[in-house]
Order: sequence, then C-alpha cells, then structure tokens
Amino acid sequence: ATGYATGSGTSFSSPEVAALAAMVKSIYPEADTEYFKEILAATSEDLGGHEFDKYYGWGLVNFGKVAETVVNSQHLSKYTINFNVVDNKGNAVKNPEIEVTAAEDITWQADEEFAEGGTWAKGTVVPQNADGTYTLHRGLYNYTVVSDGYYQTSGTFRTAAAEQEIAVVMDITYQIDFEVTDKKGDPVQPDSFIVENLNTGVTETVKSANEGRVVYQLPQGSYAYTAELDGYQTAKGTFDVKTADRTLR
Repeated sequence: ATGYATGSGTSFSSPEVAALAAMVKSIYPEADTEYFKEILAATSEDLGGHEFDKYYGWGLVNFGKVAETVVNSQHLSKYTINFNVVDNKGNAVKNPEIEVTAAEDITWQADEEFAEGGTWAKGTVVPQNADGTYTLHRGLYNYTVVSDGYYQTSGTFRTAAAEQEIAVVMDITYQIDFEVTDKKGDPVQPDSFIVENLNTGVTETVKSANEGRVVYQLPQGSYAYTAELDGYQTAKGTFDVKTADRTLR
C-alpha cells in the first residue's frame, strides 16, 4: 500500500475558499459576495483551458495573487471591463448589445486619471468605449446582454481588478409559434396569452402576436401557457422546448 488515494468533491476545496474569503475580508472589510466572485474569477489559474468549466470551476486559487489584487484594487481610480459573451455551447456570440448601469450611487474623486470628480446615480447607463470595453469607477454594476437568437441575460458584478473580464453565457432560443383557433378552425386573437417558465417561474415576453398567431423566442425548458378570450373557454397546457423551432395549436 502506498498510503495515497484519490477523491473528489467540495470537501477539499470549500475550506480553502472559505479561508480565502476570510483573508479578503480582513484586507477589505466592505467586500461582498459579488466582489469575492470577481476576485476569484480574475485571479484563479485556468486549468481546463475554457475559463469556467464543470471540471475545474474557475481554476486553481492563488492566495498571493488574490491578496495583491485586493490591496491594489483599493487604490485604483478606474477599472477596464471587458465582456466575454458565449452561448451555452461555448461559441462566441457575435455583436451582442450590452448595457451596463450603476447598481448603486458611484462617486469618484479628481486625480491624475480624472481632472474632475463626479457621481453616477443608481440606474445611470455607462457609456461603452469604442473598443467595446467599459471604463468604470469602483462600485457595483448591473448588466444586460441582448442578441438575436439568444435569451436575454442579466447579472451584477463589482469592480475588482484593473483589467477585468465578465464571462456571460447566453442560452440559445427557439421560435415557438402558437396558432390559436376556435373549434371551427378559424383563427382568433386572444385577449391574453401568458407563457410561464416552469423552471424559473418567469413570465416570458411575447415576440409578436397577430391574426391568431402568437410567437415566442424561448430557451430549452418546460413551460405552461394560458390563453384567454372573452366568450371562449380558457385554454391551458404545458410544453417543452428542446432543440428545434415548434408550432403548437
């Protein structure tokens, strides 16, 4: 017997990450969950070659690099943010529309980088640079990413490093057409047509509706629909979205 064995699971990694979180809080007491997540993503060594993946997560944590990054981040006057947008198959999403807004009041002082101080009130839309990056001040931000053929994706991040990348994974969507008719087969336009994602509880948004045809763009998942029209019995049902466009009647 060699005395060595193999194992897997979070029992090994959880204590290390908990210790890392404690170290970050000791350096920067105001650090929150979003800040810690960004620090981990920015400083971990990528072991799988694909940034985040199901085998290695964000990679191998580096205590020294985390400490250095946290200390340095306290003195930065600006942060350059780049978005890496891929679909759920790992393919790059071309020309996504990205909106970044302040998730809290952001205030900065005049220094060598900025001739004047200023404030972005919560909800302020941050301008995008010509190269697609964002120049931000220290704080918490929201983002929304939209692209044809993909499900709108939103999230929150906190500035953590001078050069920071935000990884965004967008779900591919499929066109689902509902043809709404009466018992004679004649098209009717419902007063209300609601589709709910049974996985998330989110009520989905109609893409278009006219002449008895209601269209949605939906990612894979399970859904319930309800159609209502004055003078007609309410129609209800469930359906699944898998890997192709569908027409439902």
